[in-house]
Amino acid sequence: MAKEFHYGGQAVIEGVMMRGQRSMAVAVRSPGGQVHVSTKPISNSQTGIRKVPFLRGVIVLVESLVLGIGALFESANISLGEEDQKISGPLLWGTLVASFAFAAASSCDSASGHR
Repeated sequence: MAKEFHYGGQAVIEGVMMRGQRSMAVAVRSPGGQVHVSTKPISNSQTGIRKVPFLRGVIVLVESLVLGIGALFESANISLGEEDQKISGPLLWGTLVASFAFAAASSCDSASGHR
């Protein structure tokens, strides 16, 4: 019997991100019409804490979130097409963290019945 392969992906700005078991790839169309493809290896270790069912799910969720947001930032930078303009830095990640905190606070507030 052949070994199963698990792949996933998501849409990014002007492109797609695909993730396999050992690597991920991002393909993005630039404003000039060329397709930029980048690949990078990802960790696939199943040792230690990754064997605990609930914790494994939390770790995979966080990894997927980080990889997806990174691919989205990369596609945004390629789609800009201008060398002097890049979306990056601590301000960007700080904005992202603040957005998640606000969303979490809003969902807790609505779950408790406050309006």
